[in-house]
Amino acid sequence: MNENNVKIAVDKEYKAFLTKVASGVVAAAMAILLFFLFSGIGFYGEAITYFVVFYVVFLIGLFFSITNEIVSLIAVNVVALIVTLVLVSNSIDHRKHYIENGFLLEAYIDDYPSYLDVLKHSFGLGSDVSAFANDCLGTKDEPVPKNKMPETCLGLKKIQENYGVDLIDMIITYHGKMKRTARAIEEGTVDRLRYPACINRKSCGYVPLPPSNLSERQIESSKDPEITILRDGFWDLIDRREITPRVCANMYLCNTLVDRGMLNNADFKAMQRRQNPSFEENIEKNEIQFNQIR
Repeated sequence: MNENNVKIAVDKEYKAFLTKVASGVVAAAMAILLFFLFSGIGFYGEAITYFVVFYVVFLIGLFFSITNEIVSLIAVNVVALIVTLVLVSNSIDHRKHYIENGFLLEAYIDDYPSYLDVLKHSFGLGSDVSAFANDCLGTKDEPVPKNKMPETCLGLKKIQENYGVDLIDMIITYHGKMKRTARAIEEGTVDRLRYPACINRKSCGYVPLPPSNLSERQIESSKDPEITILRDGFWDLIDRREITPRVCANMYLCNTLVDRGMLNNADFKAMQRRQNPSFEENIEKNEIQFNQIR
């Protein structure tokens, strides 16, 4: 066997060795990904698919760079794989937090934000209502204490700047849904039996309804504040274009923002004027004021 043949044989053996090393590294990296995926079963969001595709692409790149001894490309792919694993883990945690803890603003959105939405917002694109809710409101079981809210939650302007969330627009949109629901109930197209299912489909908004064990006469004649706030709040939805303090008191989002000091009297009146420029002419003598919202 001449010297060239020996060199070719050695090169083949070395290439085979590099292929084995690359295959082992890729197999180990794939096992790590599968571990993350199996541990997160039931908590996949739409972002997972993209991250898995990226991970496979980087694995192919890692295999190629190892077998061709491209050190710089090996480093790039290793870093990319680590970052992708972190994104997979964060995506699973994001979905897990939603499923296990619920979302206080569920009624006000069509779909819970995906981890992709979170990433977009981190680059200054779009909004992150999930981060706003977690930071400023907390969960049903563990609400954020009012005296421990971060600076990013102190006022509508700061919330808009830090989370990209327009809460006034969210309230107005939901108020419109409440008005449509109240009108449907008044007209009889939605009754108390169909109302819960309509709420679950997010076709209806929560509206203030007096207890079903009271007659119409009892409801209309009642002086009980717990009944009148519901009764008058319902008719405000029918008769008034703008949101009123009584309606705000019966809307979780509006009531909570007032209670936590995020929505002040000036912002509330500005919202009313946005809906109805002449609203001040319609104020009733017995209507509760902004500072009475509870």
